[in-house]
Amino acid sequence: MVDITVRGADGVPDRAHLSLRVGDVRRQMQFKPGGHFRFDSTVSPRSFVLDVFQKVGSAQVCLDDLKPISGIDGQLLHREGSVDVLLASGSSMKVDLQITALGDSLPTSPSGGGVVDAAQ
Repeated sequence: MVDITVRGADGVPDRAHLSLRVGDVRRQMQFKPGGHFRFDSTVSPRSFVLDVFQKVGSAQVCLDDLKPISGIDGQLLHREGSVDVLLASGSSMKVDLQITALGDSLPTSPSGGGVVDAAQ
């Protein structure tokens, strides 16, 4: 097992997230001094990857606003559509998504307001 502790940093943007990858395992959290990353590993790593992420934009997505795609039997297979994401700079970008339920059906509310919260 390996435990990596964030002792501090200079120049890290407010509300930035740190991401550490040891082998094939990635852990991430919002930056804060004293934060711990724990990796279950039988061998101590010789190196790891540290990424610093900063939010560039966000969008709240209502599943009912995405186009339903049904199979021949009429059962809902997935939903798809484009989402406009407002950037911190005031401009926007478009992200095309397909949402497929694994197991049960895709969630929707009785009033048509099923919500997925994206990148908050």
